[in-house]
Amino acid sequence: MSTWRVLRISSPAATVIIGNPGIADVTIRDPLTLVLTGKSYGQTNLIVLDMQGNPIADTMVEVAQMQAGVMTVYWGQNRTTLSCAPTCQPVIMLGDDNSFTAQALASSQVVQSAAQ
Repeated sequence: MSTWRVLRISSPAATVIIGNPGIADVTIRDPLTLVLTGKSYGQTNLIVLDMQGNPIADTMVEVAQMQAGVMTVYWGQNRTTLSCAPTCQPVIMLGDDNSFTAQALASSQVVQSAAQ
């Protein structure tokens, strides 16, 4: 799946907690920047604490399936998902064909490695 968002916060974060790590993950990029990564669909809470353990943020996070520009293709019983805005690219979605998902994931890892 691997959708992510960059979150800017007003105070330096020391600790981040995700209620259900099966739904999302969060990392501290720097004290004022968090990276939230969606892992599965659903809702979970996000808590951000400062160095003294005081709450900076306590909010709900919802990971939802993209709708606009998304096309689902069925080949027999195998399903694949493409994001077509403006050109079609593979997207990893729960329930997609395992080999298609593995190829899309491998491709995205190559792109991430090249960007570093």
